[in-house]
Amino acid sequence: MKILMLNKYFYQRGGSEKYFFELTRLLEEAGHQVIPFSMNHPRNAPSPYAGYFVPNVEYEGTMGAWGKAKTALRTVYYPHARRMMEKLIETERPDIVHAHNIYHQLSYSPLRAARRHRIPVVLTAHDYKLVCPSNDFLCNGRVCETVCDEAAGCVAARG
Repeated sequence: MKILMLNKYFYQRGGSEKYFFELTRLLEEAGHQVIPFSMNHPRNAPSPYAGYFVPNVEYEGTMGAWGKAKTALRTVYYPHARRMMEKLIETERPDIVHAHNIYHQLSYSPLRAARRHRIPVVLTAHDYKLVCPSNDFLCNGRVCETVCDEAAGCVAARG
């Protein structure tokens, strides 16, 4: 099986990358072909697919107002990442896409390419980012017990 694995970093940066690389190793040992998609970075592991990777972006540091605006838009939808993913899909024809830590730098735009080609997508959530903007699931130093109700918005959980 060809598995297209997405993660914004392609070097050992934290726990999600450790999992990403370990899962890649295990899948390859089981006879699967794993195709990575990520950002270019000087610390990246070597990959024959690096030509498909998108430019690196770091949010630390200083940039002007225009740079901040472009970066903010990129976190929501990054067209270049979708286009590069499209090219990679057309070249490699994967059976499934497995996304890991993709928000902000890659955005969810590469998943639109998978959808266009009717490729199933699996997302491993390595943290709370999808359900908690502060990413720590805490509110005023306590575990957040807020639930989201589509009709009412976010409301305190009832016991």
